[in-house]
Amino acid sequence: MISTHFTYQIYIRRWFKSFNVSIASERQQRKIAKEIVGENLIAERGAFSFCEQNKDEVVREVPFVYCPNLIAAIAEIVDKHDRYYTWYL
Repeated sequence: MISTHFTYQIYIRRWFKSFNVSIASERQQRKIAKEIVGENLIAERGAFSFCEQNKDEVVREVPFVYCPNLIAAIAEIVDKHDRYYTWYL
């Protein structure tokens, strides 16, 4: 639920609650995401071009995330959580 509109988050939480499923707070989710991802992902805002329904092209500043070194990021995550994996060779 990270980066979703607040009203939508309330709707999702209520839906999950109807099935007796609890969801961590956004702060908790961000904390866990930072532990898993670390510094391997970089979030920024940039100008991107979008086509709207009426075929007009609009430039908007939107957030995006990128990984400067994907192989190192995957290797770090695998090393952190190696005890959870079973390797078959």
